[in-house]
Amino acid sequence: MNGPRVREHTPERSGAAAWLALLVIALVGAHAAGAVPNDATVGGAELIRSVPDAHGSPVHFYWLDARQRADRELLLRLGQAACPDFQSCAVYVWSDREAIPQAMDMAVRSMQTLVAIYQARRDAGSYLRQACWLYQDQAAGEREVCFAMPGTLKPWERRPGD
Repeated sequence: MNGPRVREHTPERSGAAAWLALLVIALVGAHAAGAVPNDATVGGAELIRSVPDAHGSPVHFYWLDARQRADRELLLRLGQAACPDFQSCAVYVWSDREAIPQAMDMAVRSMQTLVAIYQARRDAGSYLRQACWLYQDQAAGEREVCFAMPGTLKPWERRPGD
């Protein structure tokens, strides 16, 4: 017979293939949902949890020691490691572990203690923004496009004695 060769499917072979397919689907799905960040230990940062944003893209909530919270290069490396190849992904960093929220719906206290946000989108690139309260100098904060949350004062807006 010179026709196409047909592989015989035995129960053992079909069962193993099905398990392998399920494993691959589970791993790919978990990675796409943001449950498996690439590196949760850059510079001592600790991944606390990952949650979906309003569009289902992963947002990783990290804790970072307060002494490192202004280290822009460390924060960039963390964002790049956690969001290497996503369509859309974000990293939010706090130096106050107790302020890290359970979901994207955050209390004002959580927003006030947020240190940095790294956002990556395949179609628009990536950026890092740090809290304005980390900058002592207005020009530096504005040059880096810092962010201010409700109830926080920028150091250059504080009155003497605050």
